[in-house]
Order: sequence, then structure tokens, then C-alpha cells
Amino acid sequence: MIFSISCTSSKPEPTNYEARKQLLDLIAGEWIAKSIYAATELDIATILAKGPMSIHELAIIAECNEEHLYRLLHMLSSNGIFSENDNCVFSNTEVSHLLSKEYPFSLHDLVHFYGQEMSQSWNLTTECIKQGRPAFDLTFEMPVFAYFKSHPEAAQIFNAAMKEKSKMVIDSLLHSYDFGRFRSICDIGGGCGHFLSAIFVKYPNMKGILFELSDVIASSDDVLRPFEKRCSRIAGNFFQNIPVQADAYLLKSVLHDWNDQDAIKILKNCHQAMPDGSSLLIVEPIVSDSNKKEMAKVMDVYMMIITGGKERTRQEFEHLLEKSGFRLDAIISTETEFSFMIASKR
Repeated sequence: MIFSISCTSSKPEPTNYEARKQLLDLIAGEWIAKSIYAATELDIATILAKGPMSIHELAIIAECNEEHLYRLLHMLSSNGIFSENDNCVFSNTEVSHLLSKEYPFSLHDLVHFYGQEMSQSWNLTTECIKQGRPAFDLTFEMPVFAYFKSHPEAAQIFNAAMKEKSKMVIDSLLHSYDFGRFRSICDIGGGCGHFLSAIFVKYPNMKGILFELSDVIASSDDVLRPFEKRCSRIAGNFFQNIPVQADAYLLKSVLHDWNDQDAIKILKNCHQAMPDGSSLLIVEPIVSDSNKKEMAKVMDVYMMIITGGKERTRQEFEHLLEKSGFRLDAIISTETEFSFMIASKR
């Protein structure tokens, strides 16, 4: 008996080389980031701030193996971090200038901060998503701010990083919004007072209040001492109460550290403290609903990994404000990833 078998061969999928390249580039992003961390630890950008330098000179100053340092900088240069010229001579680019300690808007300390405990936490991203808990907590067996309290050196690196990150953000905020309409402003959770000090410089008649935890208040002397006649410093906890009277209340990079329940607690305490006619100023990135690539979405996952907080959409901010007795009056964009939201009591 003869059997006739007909086979229908499926047409192979076309090879999508561009998609493959895109995926591999994204995966390699981790290696590039860690290479940037290494170059920052070696302080290459600060060395090159003096001018172009050969790999031989760089290796001597940075105390590195010349071949290995060359391979690192050769790769980073192909990604816009540093520039390689003839005869293995390297120089800074507009991007690598940001890694130099001497650059006015340097992000050296921020990159150093991201490369330490924050980087380790990403290794437990899968468990974070499965359990709904911050990967930092799973990695170090405590929340990030508790970790900083028990590890002063890590807290110092964190504070230096946040100061650096805020420089350009503060500069863009001062160009985007007129704070001069207020006689007094309270910076809630304002760290060591860098935003307040910048406001005081631009607005000589402005008075202000820094509301922070007592140990942070103690670290604000160097920043706010020149403005001690115009600035009060009040220690407290914004989860308990905010016993402060001012024309405006500022929350910069505060709400994104917390889940919705905690964020509403903070906002309700602001509402209770605020006199009629005062304004609430919120500075945060805003996540769009589109598939557009944006830093706010990356930061949203970062907050999930580190603090358990989140970046939010406009609708989510409106929901938080409504639940807390506020209405959103306006949103102002800035040159950075941050937006300025102005709200008032309903």
C-alpha cells in the first residue's frame, strides 16, 4: 500500500534585524550604565576637565591598567560619553562634562549614588513585582529611609546626590514660575534648604520656613545661615501635622516617595495647616498616558523598586488632591522632567 503524504510548509517569519538590534541595545544599557559608574568612581571626567589627555596619562593619574581603561573609554566614547581623538587622546563631551565635579550642574554624586545600593536593588526586580514590595526592602531587609538612618555614610551620599539633581531643576523652576507673588513660603520636606536658598537669592523680600525632620534640620546650617533673618526652621513630621502658616506650601519630590494612602495623609495635613487664600505648589514628574518614551516612566519603576512610591499621571494627581480637599488650578512645564502643579483649597 502506498501512502501519499502532503506537507504544508509554513513560510518562515522574516528576519527583523532592526528589532534584534534594538533589544540588544536595551539589554546592553545595564552594562553601559555600570561602565559610567566605573568612570565616575575613577573621576575621569574631572581629570579631563583640564583638557584632552592621552590614555597613557589618564591611566597614570587614575592609577589604572592602561589597556583596560582604554577599552572602557573607547566603548563609552562610542556612546557619547567622552570623545576619542587621534592617538588615543580623550576629551570630555557635553554629556561627560556632567560627570565632572568641577561642572556647575554636575551629576557626579548622583551617578555615584545610583551605582551603589540603588543598583543592587534592581537584582530583585522580579521578586518586587511578584510580592508588591520594594526591591530595596527585600535586598537590605529594611526601607530605604530607615537604611539611611542606620548608615550615615549612605545618607551623606544620598543628600549630596539629591542636591546635585536639584540644581538644574531648581534653576528651571525659578525661570518657569514667579514666586514673587508670595510674601512667605514653606518648603515641606525641603531637605537642607537648597530650594529655599535659591528663592531667597532671587526674591530679596521673601520670607520662608523649612519644615523637616530634626536630624535634617541640623544639616541645613551651611545652606540657610546667610538667610537666618528671613528663614525659620521648624522640626516635625509631615505625617503627623504641619504647624506652619505661610502664603504658599511647597512639596518638591515628596509625594512620589509614598503610596497613595500616605500621600493623601501628607496632603490632608497641608490642607489643615493652610489658611484660606494660600497655594499648594507640587513639583513632580507627570507620567503621560501615551507610549512616548519619557523619563517619568523610568522614574516610576525606579520608585517602585526603591521606596514603594510612584510617579503619577495628571488624573492620579487630581484624584489625590480631590481626596485631600484641593483642586488643581494649573500645571506648568519646565525644561526638565519635572512639572509645576498649583493647587488651592476647595
